Amino acid sequence: MEKNEVVLFFVLFVLFFSIASPIFFYLNSYEYLSSEDVTSSATAAVNLSVIPTCGDSLCEIGEDCFTCSFDCGECICGDTFCEGNETCNNCPIDCGNCTDIGGGTGTGGGGGGGGSAALDIFFEFNPKILEVRLLQEKSTSEQISIKNLGRKDISVILSVSGVENLLRLDSQILLLKRKEIKYFNAIISTSEQTKSGVYFGEIIGRVDSFEETLPVIIRIIEKGENLILSVNIPEEYKEIYAGEDVLGEVSIYNNLSEVVNGRLIYSIRNKSQDIVQVYDEDVVLNLGNNSFAHMFSTSPSLDSGYYFYYANFSYNGKDYTDASSFKIDGRLEKPSFISSYYVLIIKILLILLLISLVIYLLVKNKKNLLAIAKKKLKDTPLDYLRLIDETVLSLKDLITESNVKYNESLIDRYGKLIRTFFYSYYSYDKSLTFEELIKSLSKQNIDHKDNTIVLIKKIGYMPYSKELIQKDQFKKILHETLDLLAFYREDVLKKIKQEQNKQKMKS
Repeated sequence: MEKNEVVLFFVLFVLFFSIASPIFFYLNSYEYLSSEDVTSSATAAVNLSVIPTCGDSLCEIGEDCFTCSFDCGECICGDTFCEGNETCNNCPIDCGNCTDIGGGTGTGGGGGGGGSAALDIFFEFNPKILEVRLLQEKSTSEQISIKNLGRKDISVILSVSGVENLLRLDSQILLLKRKEIKYFNAIISTSEQTKSGVYFGEIIGRVDSFEETLPVIIRIIEKGENLILSVNIPEEYKEIYAGEDVLGEVSIYNNLSEVVNGRLIYSIRNKSQDIVQVYDEDVVLNLGNNSFAHMFSTSPSLDSGYYFYYANFSYNGKDYTDASSFKIDGRLEKPSFISSYYVLIIKILLILLLISLVIYLLVKNKKNLLAIAKKKLKDTPLDYLRLIDETVLSLKDLITESNVKYNESLIDRYGKLIRTFFYSYYSYDKSLTFEELIKSLSKQNIDHKDNTIVLIKKIGYMPYSKELIQKDQFKKILHETLDLLAFYREDVLKKIKQEQNKQKMKS
């Protein structure tokens, strides 16, 4: 970059950092309140007949990290354990906010002790949600961890609800010491009789009256299914507050031989599968992968808990459905002296500033990659002829091998081979995605552009599984590739002949 560009970049960076730092620091200091947090805390007096001695290297009854750190060690606020003399005042991150603490009835382990009993028995699963996609007649195993966050050793009884016919656990009881983590496996199996669709259930962990659940979503895909629908919720929308937005991304792979029109229905459902919100639109499914998305604004009155983002597409009397889950976890408590509108305006300004900076730098430093490729092609046509011939020979080997044995490795080798060819032929950086390659080529005036882009799309969205692409379809794509390379070869031969004619004219 030129000197004035460097100065401008530095000024914009300093301006962005000076505005963003205090705002982001302040926003990160917000306290998030959940209706499912521990609701109370209690302490009990203990009468001791023996007075412990601090300094004898023994952490005895009556001593803790606050009263005798020499014997019991330093107290650590932030280790998720409310212990010693930690309270909501001196360590809210471990003991909860004082505004949440009251005389409650206790959420587990004996009731009458209030929040103290709840902190005695407290554990969590990881992952927070178990989502599995599986073909019929296939099985898989998912490892799940459970961590004891309470004050005492516990025995967790595990069970499955809602998906007992598909999922079983390799352990039913786990003994966990304080702060200990243990693992168990969820084994999901399907048969030929298992219907395709979405199945909902949960893994339940119980200790006395305390219960923790792990939501389970199992998507069964029919063998040879020609329309494959999947739903994804970006990570930033996996856990939100009531009234905030949730985004669902829907991908539908069309493996049919024709373009399909239909109606795509998005919906949000609660744990009981009652529809909370719904939206639908008419869509067109082109061959290959098709992407859609819809943003729901959740109601501020929604209860805390897990919800499901559904998508459904109907074709020829058959429903193609998938779902993903997200969690609504209480409300956002904002400081009273700062306006939420002011924070929103600041965020928008920062984003616009950053976007302007990025656009400026991209425009100033943009390179015409296709021009470089054309120059290289003009200078070394024999290298390109060699590249085409080597690729053709490899493709013919793949055709011969597919006649003998058809498997996923052939599909994978084909994808790598053609990727290498196009990136080499057009001198593109291999870090570019197929979408970026297609976008760049579509803006250029090149020979056989339409056929090239159609083929690249097929390769980029090709499912690398022999269950999802038939042998005949695969061989058809191989022959289409050979036909396209024949056009490329003819173009290079013309260039070589032109060069030879120029040399004759000079001589």
